[in-house]
Amino acid sequence: MPVARFICALAVSLCGCQALEPEVAVCNLLGDPVQVTDISFQECFWPVILSPDECTSPCACHPGSGRARFRRFDVQWFVNEIIDSAEEGILELDPADDRIGWKLPAPIWHTYMTSENFTVDYGDFRRIDLLGGGIEQDFEAPGPHGH
Repeated sequence: MPVARFICALAVSLCGCQALEPEVAVCNLLGDPVQVTDISFQECFWPVILSPDECTSPCACHPGSGRARFRRFDVQWFVNEIIDSAEEGILELDPADDRIGWKLPAPIWHTYMTSENFTVDYGDFRRIDLLGGGIEQDFEAPGPHGH
């Protein structure tokens, strides 16, 4: 019976530790029309696309500190760059029957991270807001590296 008690105690302690792990959610407050994807923090990963004012679901993560990392897509900047390049003859685009008038190439998602380190500890719930003045290019991640 001592082995059974040990296994039971081990199972209870493992469940108890998991319940105390910090939880984190990340919110896109970068403004319209910026979208973010592939968000990560302390071994949590959200492979979703967040439009402005949307948040990830909470994720249990390891305690500690770090920066939130993500890929950013500024829709308006991208469209303006493509249209300017096409009008200047730098880029040839096929015509399309939509509001823009051209078939656009695949979007470019730039790698960023928060400027601030965020700390989470056992039992914490932390909301990390992605704000325009609080992000910087992430040169540690594979490119492309922003504009």
